[in-house]
Amino acid sequence: MRLNLCYLKILDSNHNSDRVEWIQKQYKIDKMFVEKNSERDKCGLELKRLLGEISKQDTLYIESFSAIARNLTELLKFIVLLEEKGVYLVSLEEQLDASTREGKIRMAAFVELANFERSIIRQRQRQGIELALAEKRPYGRPKAKITDELRKAYLSWKKGRITAVEAMCQANIKRNTFYKLAKQLDEEFKGMSLFTNEI
Repeated sequence: MRLNLCYLKILDSNHNSDRVEWIQKQYKIDKMFVEKNSERDKCGLELKRLLGEISKQDTLYIESFSAIARNLTELLKFIVLLEEKGVYLVSLEEQLDASTREGKIRMAAFVELANFERSIIRQRQRQGIELALAEKRPYGRPKAKITDELRKAYLSWKKGRITAVEAMCQANIKRNTFYKLAKQLDEEFKGMSLFTNEI
């Protein structure tokens, strides 16, 4: 079943309820994902939830590109992700509808631009590796370390105060890295009660 989904970022749900309702009725939205633009939601938890639920041939409505990206690089990554999922994007401010002929042409241009950017990044990476090898220096990403922020987030997660996704956001690390370091912390706290006030 094809669905119309909408992702909005708002400052205050109390003052924007009319706008949310208008968009929902005007575009026959089946499900709304509303992100309050506050410190608590800075990681975009609603956006992550949306991306986990959206399916092929669904249509995603947004008010503007700024709702899903802070810069061109983020925008291109998001557009490529939607293309891979087979999702149509409709941006109201930019007047983009990916289900139309004109919209498909514009989306294709975005994808080509993203591919061009990726090719430049790969080229620079190769050049960096070659230079590092020539100078006998280590290269690649530095090994992830357990920080105080991660330790606090891990404990809150283990105590059920926050979700794993929220813990990742608080520690500012990706999913795979989080679970890898969490295993190390499991060993660190092995035999200790996580529900005491001492930790």
